[in-house]
Amino acid sequence: MGIIGEYKKSLNNGLYILLLVFLLIPISFQVFLTLLAQLKDGIAMYIAIMSLFCRLFLPISIGLLVSFSFVNEFRRKGYMSAIYHGITLKTILINKFLFCLITIFCYLICALIITSLPIALTVDNLGTVYQSVSLSILFMVISSLIIVNLHFLINIIFYKIPLLSLIVGFIGGLGSFLISSTKYWILFPWSYPVRSLYFDSIEIEYLYIIVTVYFLSLIICIFTLSILYSKKSMRWN
Repeated sequence: MGIIGEYKKSLNNGLYILLLVFLLIPISFQVFLTLLAQLKDGIAMYIAIMSLFCRLFLPISIGLLVSFSFVNEFRRKGYMSAIYHGITLKTILINKFLFCLITIFCYLICALIITSLPIALTVDNLGTVYQSVSLSILFMVISSLIIVNLHFLINIIFYKIPLLSLIVGFIGGLGSFLISSTKYWILFPWSYPVRSLYFDSIEIEYLYIIVTVYFLSLIICIFTLSILYSKKSMRWN
């Protein structure tokens, strides 16, 4: 079991293929447009290439990941087998939570690596570019983990509807198109990743809010895993 076990559970359900598609399609499309526009500024290229992915496909990918993770267990009653082997429900959920966090972190690294290729071919100082956007990348990671936390909480609360996370991901991605460019974007966490691309335009108090939301969502997840389902585990059995 453990995190490696969570990874193996999704090898045959098409999850990783879908995540790859949701990664390559928007970035490849934006690379094409960027090269067509003949951008020469590395930071502008970084923002342009990552914008569609962060605005729409990243929230959907997070919803997909969390949904598929729960489908493997609770829709098919797979968690019963683990419980029969002495693995508690809380352990199963913790493994899923860590698996989702690590997977999205690696997913973002892959996105950044792919994005760096056309920038490296166009701009001489790739290191300088990524040094300039380092805080933007940091807050993009934090923003993505916030969304993971929220989707995980949604699926814990509504565990009988494992695809709800995917539905929320679609709504979050589409909502980001409408809200991320308005002054109300800070109230909509699904718009945080794309706004983090424009880090220099974010007011300092909004950065504090993002960090606060991250820690609050993480604390609520930890509290839920340690308290709530230690009391409800018999109902799940």
